[in-house]
Amino acid sequence: MARIGIMAVASLAFLVATGPRLFPTDKQPAQRLTTEQRIDLVRGLQSEFVFVRRTFPMGMKGLTLKDGKISPDESGIHNAVAANGVAARPGDRAQITNVVIRDKSIVFELNGGPKKKTKWYQHVSVGMGGMEAPISQAPDAMARGSVLTLEFNGAIPGITADQVKKMLEPVFDFSGHSAAELFVKQFPPEVQSALKDHKVLVGMDKELVTDAKGRPDQRLHEKDANGDPYEEWIYGTPPQEVMFVRFHGDEVSQVEIMQVDGQKIVRTEKEIDLKALAQAHRQEEQKAGEQPGGAVASSPPADASQIPEEAKGPKGRPTLRRPGEPEQDPATTISNPGIPRNPTGPTSPPGQTPPTACPNPPCPCVF
Repeated sequence: MARIGIMAVASLAFLVATGPRLFPTDKQPAQRLTTEQRIDLVRGLQSEFVFVRRTFPMGMKGLTLKDGKISPDESGIHNAVAANGVAARPGDRAQITNVVIRDKSIVFELNGGPKKKTKWYQHVSVGMGGMEAPISQAPDAMARGSVLTLEFNGAIPGITADQVKKMLEPVFDFSGHSAAELFVKQFPPEVQSALKDHKVLVGMDKELVTDAKGRPDQRLHEKDANGDPYEEWIYGTPPQEVMFVRFHGDEVSQVEIMQVDGQKIVRTEKEIDLKALAQAHRQEEQKAGEQPGGAVASSPPADASQIPEEAKGPKGRPTLRRPGEPEQDPATTISNPGIPRNPTGPTSPPGQTPPTACPNPPCPCVF
């Protein structure tokens, strides 16, 4: 019996020692980033051009992305921009100029990064006879870039460049869209469909018309019946359909289409107001920046009488007069007479003798 017990204990010890090898668990440790994967990440991400989706402040901190959440929040970004300036705004095209892979994070430098860098030859000077001159004559430019830090919960796993691009979607747009196309996303659906269908609307500017129709075949500069100058873009040549787009300033004021069957279509009524859309967009950005929590600001009272007097601010133009002091009329105010100039010495007021110079120069005093 003792021998059987010893054999049982030995068998149990053998199973415990070899258990993980004989019965592998489903949970495997995450594979760490290899050297080849590091090289592929740098090759696939460095020097890439992207379109920015969030405002990047200049400085060493920049933005941090972890688990799809961006820090700092809108209020922190607003304060950083006010302190250091803007490196890139939403819709701007930027370039990833450097990729630094650390133990638990990947750092992307944007537009040269936040730190000033110099080339080796900028430290070299040549000369003869004690006179030296630097080789590089380029002016020293300040660093105006920013940085994005992609953080992981632990060590960086084995990932590819495409997977990293998907992680960076809240901040960067790697697609082939242009900055104008990203700008169009804030327009109403009818404007977006007009750009998609290559249609020109009255009220568009030259940039949107170029996005919708491309460069014109001809450009004319004329004056209308009132003598106001205008510019006309012509698309197409007969016998095909011809479109005449008239600009007053930078805005489309008239669209005239000559169809193949001879029918003439003229549109002069404003179909889009870019100024109102831009103003509404700025108000939304101000509300988002002033209220970090995303709360909607209360609308101002429609009736001006409901606004308290202290909230209306000072009345009239600024002045140095004391309260109750009457305002002077410039037409009746007597100005001080001019002081006559003494030809033999410095100027002196009327009725006073001019100062006498010191008899023993170089004494600086006068009597």
